[in-house]
Amino acid sequence: MANTLITCSPVTHLQLAFDGQWETSLSVGRDNTCITELGAWLSSGSSDLSIEAFYSVANHSEFIGVRFATLASERQREVAFQLVEAFVARNIETSNAFVERVELLLAVSLFDASPSFLELGKVNAWRSFGAIVFWPDQTGRAPLICLEDALAANTRYREPSALPYAIELGFSGRFPYWLGSSISERVNSAYVISDTLASSLLSRV
Repeated sequence: MANTLITCSPVTHLQLAFDGQWETSLSVGRDNTCITELGAWLSSGSSDLSIEAFYSVANHSEFIGVRFATLASERQREVAFQLVEAFVARNIETSNAFVERVELLLAVSLFDASPSFLELGKVNAWRSFGAIVFWPDQTGRAPLICLEDALAANTRYREPSALPYAIELGFSGRFPYWLGSSISERVNSAYVISDTLASSLLSRV
């Protein structure tokens, strides 16, 4: 696993969602998880399940996600259940451990290629607020230049927000997966985009 994009940081919680609806996702902490309730929740959704692991890096948060839609519905639920069980049992403590467990369960390698695309959105409001795919660029411009142009053309992303703004690095494959990183700082109890955080993230791409 070539995971130079991933810092080895403690996972704070997991999130699960059906159909990419993170606005109505299930948040799983170490102390507030009922496995019985999780089983009922998993049985109530569709056959397009994803999971994310959130962790803190310096002064912002990041998250790793993977989508299981190409698996049979029963297998999707088994994988998600096993990941949550491992997290609650503290067998998944760090972001690296989460990636390694996903790789083992799905028999794939993650983060061994360059991102397929970069997009800007809000954490847990990717669909309701809207996201912008700002890279790759047909003229070959660098990701940071593309982001600056996208922000200039979409000024609402510069407005204070109750939810953090984030960039996702999307990776293609049988199981689409992503690395999300908050590029926000708190100003007067709201989130605004930090150009410093954005630049720092895109320098890792």
